[in-house]
Amino acid sequence: MPRATSTVVVGLLLLSPAAALAQVPAAVPPDAKAPTAAAPLTPIVPSPENPRRPAYPGWQRASNYGLLAFSASAATLLMIDEGPLHALNDAAVVAESALAGVAVSSMMTIALGRPRPFLYGEKAPLSARNSVDGGLSFLSSHAAVSFAIATSSAMTIRRRHPQSSAAWWVLAGGGAMASFVATARVLGGMHFITDSIGGAIVGASLGVLIPALHRSPVTVMPVVSFADGGSGWRGLALGTRF
Repeated sequence: MPRATSTVVVGLLLLSPAAALAQVPAAVPPDAKAPTAAAPLTPIVPSPENPRRPAYPGWQRASNYGLLAFSASAATLLMIDEGPLHALNDAAVVAESALAGVAVSSMMTIALGRPRPFLYGEKAPLSARNSVDGGLSFLSSHAAVSFAIATSSAMTIRRRHPQSSAAWWVLAGGGAMASFVATARVLGGMHFITDSIGGAIVGASLGVLIPALHRSPVTVMPVVSFADGGSGWRGLALGTRF
């Protein structure tokens, strides 16, 4: 009996310090501040020149609004020059140039898969860094569309007024607006400088090529052929007039 009593007493002595430590709160320094809730992550876009320095997300909105305003300005210019009804033909050619710029830039971005600038840092949200859009940097579709509209509009004015210098003024103004859109994409952290330069080259080339094809006797026509079983093929054909 005395042995059992001593065992119980020793067990209480061994357990009591641990229980006491579990109930006593940890010492808090006198200058410590109360814990605050963690701030939510914000989509900070790093700069392409320095991935650790945040860029201005407002430039992304500026590029989008600038492109929309530029498109509306080109359509308004054609309507003032030749009237609403006749402007539809030339506006369709300008829109065709812009859509060709979207098609070419989309194929190049998917084929090359160049990462966007914000993937070279950790300040952008994880959802943005893991998105499919994060690998579609080269080339800039905004730049391609903007320069396609600028050059195709200038080509249209040159065709209508061959002896006037109005086409050069349209090209200068359109080039300035397109340069703003392309630069805003770089400042917004969505593209590198080479992405915008490549988009400008593609867009300007298409802006000259598409109106030139409409003026030449060579036409591009879609061709569709179906067999008896329902299968067939699709393609493009070149036609000319003599």
